[in-house]
Amino acid sequence: MKDIYLKRFLAFLIDFVIVSFIYKILDDMLSLSFEITELTLFETKIKLSFSFMILSFYFYMILFDVFNKGITFGKMIFNLSIDNTTDTNLQVVDLLKRSLLKIISIIILPISILLYLFKNKYLLQDKYSPLKVV
Repeated sequence: MKDIYLKRFLAFLIDFVIVSFIYKILDDMLSLSFEITELTLFETKIKLSFSFMILSFYFYMILFDVFNKGITFGKMIFNLSIDNTTDTNLQVVDLLKRSLLKIISIIILPISILLYLFKNKYLLQDKYSPLKVV
């Protein structure tokens, strides 16, 4: 059972690399990032820019949750799937709820990491969704 945590983490990393690669290609073609402003701090110029990378990752997660029953490329590689603990069928509403909880987990990432490390290795989407990764 312990290796499922490692598999989930590695699956997340693979998904992140895939999204990053696709985003980089699209960013080179379409300029998906843009500079907001430039600041000078101690004679060092700092450019503040906005990137749609995080939105791309959210889109990737939601797309796979809705159309592929939550199984991303990373989960496919590690033979992981999503299972419903309360019903036999996966409901789109439950998958979307899980996606939203994943997005919140990423937004509050430092807190999510602490919860994962010190509270029985669970993430928000594991605790508050009837779905689990198996």
